[in-house]
Amino acid sequence: QATQKSISRLTGFLDDGTLRAKGAGQFLEDAQKTLQEAATTSDSPPEIAKIQISLLLAVSDVKDALGDGNAASSLAATAETISSTFVKNYPGDPAFKHLLYASKFRIGDQFDKRSGKAG
Repeated sequence: QATQKSISRLTGFLDDGTLRAKGAGQFLEDAQKTLQEAATTSDSPPEIAKIQISLLLAVSDVKDALGDGNAASSLAATAETISSTFVKNYPGDPAFKHLLYASKFRIGDQFDKRSGKAG
């Protein structure tokens, strides 16, 4: 819960301009490394997966804010893949459905941005 709240706060600070995208990106990259280490020793993979997906989406948002659409798309696609797997394995857990939707939404945003530049 605390990690999810921190991620939400951080993305909120990014959205309202309190925190610059570069600083948010550095924080999120550090958090992602810590999470990868925790994932190897944790007894609750679904909870770790929720945090990991949230981090991927937050880093995707930061990459988008920094103008790196390719990285933003790639991170969102990774989040989508992980979310899809957990939706199948835990169909009663609405958090994974929400994260899957959020992943697809970001992928759609990036597709729309690329289409707008091409046209």
